[in-house]
Parts: sequence; C-alpha cells; structure tokens
Amino acid sequence: MASFIGYHGTSEKNANNIKRTTFHIKNDVISWLGSGIYFFEDNQELAEYWAKQRYPSDKTSILLCLIKES
Repeated sequence: MASFIGYHGTSEKNANNIKRTTFHIKNDVISWLGSGIYFFEDNQELAEYWAKQRYPSDKTSILLCLIKES
C-alpha cells in the first residue's frame, strides 16, 4: 500500500473547519487545477508559500495529512 505525507495550505479559519468536520470539495468553485483537494507532497514550505499567496490578509495554517492508497 503506497502512502505519503501531504501538506495542505489554507487560512486558519478553513483549517479549523476542516479539522472540525473534514475536507469538502466545492464543485461550484472553478480553479485552474479543477475541483478537488490539493496537497504538496513532502514539502511543507511550498504549502506555506501557497497559503500566504492565496490568503495574504489572513492568518494561515498548514495541515499535515497521511495519504494512503486504498
């Protein structure tokens, strides 16, 4: 079974919501990558950089996730 560590950069508010419930895919949001949940594989620094670019006025958080192939 393959697995890796993924880092998800987001706002602190979003991170708290994710931790309280779970990740949710918003199909009504159009992104250049398409709908989904995105992680930086084994690279926390890139997740931090992306979060600060995406949420420049907000406090940001990085979620560490163990992602396993099922």
